[in-house]
Amino acid sequence: MRQKNIFKKEFLELTGCIHIHSEHSYDCEIPLAKIIKNAKQTELDFITINDHRNFGAKKDEVFLAEKDLCVIVGTEINDPENNNHLLVFNSEKIRENEDAVVYTKSYQAENAITFAAHPIEKRRSNKYRFYRWTDLENDNFNGLEIWNFLSSWIGKLMPKINGIFYVLCPAFFVRKPHREALNYWDKLNNEGKKRVAIGSIDAHTETIKILGKKIRIRCLIQIS
Repeated sequence: MRQKNIFKKEFLELTGCIHIHSEHSYDCEIPLAKIIKNAKQTELDFITINDHRNFGAKKDEVFLAEKDLCVIVGTEINDPENNNHLLVFNSEKIRENEDAVVYTKSYQAENAITFAAHPIEKRRSNKYRFYRWTDLENDNFNGLEIWNFLSSWIGKLMPKINGIFYVLCPAFFVRKPHREALNYWDKLNNEGKKRVAIGSIDAHTETIKILGKKIRIRCLIQIS
């Protein structure tokens, strides 16, 4: 936490990491204890855990015992086609096998806080599918990810051509938000809908194949 003076007004600046998956998620094997340790080493003020379709981290002994770091546990859900991923906070409900228009309105009705996760994604390699917000007219959320570290990293990954460089120097290949994502955000705000934009990490355990060998990448918080 940093105290700043801007135009003679005092502000507190909090630094955090949004959209992290832990061992409680089917697509990650990183223990919550290690995530929290890395967050403290990076001097973060808060992190959010968004494991897929569960709030398992809330029952983790490490979470229950943590006093210094603000750990916010939400979840991430999706539709039956595994699109329209939604980060959900301030709710205890896991909604499954529903279309996005149904669960976004349901969470909105109970005053949950929601963000459209990686609404605009692209891939150069067909080895990795992309997950998109398929109905751009459905804006029943509080905000959207206009940038996502993992999506940016994997977007131009082609294992046979650049895989080794992506593994050795991942941050070097991360790019700015897609113009389409910024245009979507602008469109919503120009219509008076006032949606918040966030940047996130989307930390998972990823597996890529380079030179015939599988390499498991454990994405931790190491970005300042």
